[in-house]
Amino acid sequence: MRSNGFHEDDWLRSPEKATYFHNALMDTFGAHKNIGEIRHIGLINAMELVTDKDKKIGFDGDLRIGYEIYKKALTHGLLLRPLGNVIYFNPPLNIENKDLDKAIALAKQSMDEVLK
Repeated sequence: MRSNGFHEDDWLRSPEKATYFHNALMDTFGAHKNIGEIRHIGLINAMELVTDKDKKIGFDGDLRIGYEIYKKALTHGLLLRPLGNVIYFNPPLNIENKDLDKAIALAKQSMDEVLK
């Protein structure tokens, strides 16, 4: 029988993994001055990039801040998805928590480098 790389328990653990990932993102970025909101559905998480956290004013579109963070993250080996002023995380269902932690650390490093 051919393996697709997934095991049945990967599907069963995905809700716990999604909660772990979202909570870890909130712990790392929840108070960040340039993150207006972090939302998620399952393991897919989106972080809204803002210039003013209280008023939730986004960056000027011409600056392409989301794209700049995406490009910086790529140089560190992390693939994010930028859509305007929103950065999306789309990890695979079989990812381990240690790899989620690494992705968060690399995203923070990338954001810090771009938003310095």
